[in-house]
Amino acid sequence: MIKKLIPIICVCCISACTVDPPPPKETEGYVPVYAEKAKPSSVSFQQPQAIENAGKIYVKDKLLYQVENGKGIHVISIADPSKPVREGFIPIAGAQEISILNNSLYTNTYNDLLVLDISSPENITITKYIENAFTLVSTVTPPESGYFECVDPAKGMVIGWTKKKIYSPKCKY
Repeated sequence: MIKKLIPIICVCCISACTVDPPPPKETEGYVPVYAEKAKPSSVSFQQPQAIENAGKIYVKDKLLYQVENGKGIHVISIADPSKPVREGFIPIAGAQEISILNNSLYTNTYNDLLVLDISSPENITITKYIENAFTLVSTVTPPESGYFECVDPAKGMVIGWTKKKIYSPKCKY
């Protein structure tokens, strides 16, 4: 009796399996955006820059700090609130967040935490750097499910994802 059931069980198991169809030759999907991962060894206070992609702000004393999304932080004097003056710019790749406590400015450089001593804005120094403190950008999968171009660590660190036409994708999420 058991010998007769074995072929039936095998047929049921095989028919219950599903096989994913092969990937399409062409589809909309995500492609990773890469950058070289480099631990910042120093920061500098540079000449003011135009605000192009304004982000979050923080006010400390008579200075307003404004994130330039992905690029750094503007330092603006608001000693006379009716006439703000751009004082300088602190370039920080991947910056999106900002907070200040006492004389420490906290920001991100992509998924890493960067703490700066701003007691003298013209002489900013790094006081702490913590790798992978955040998951602001997934370095493994795109923001939506579907086909995507596989991550290639040899190309650098994934700093974002772009949706576009991809050909013969090998990865799916």
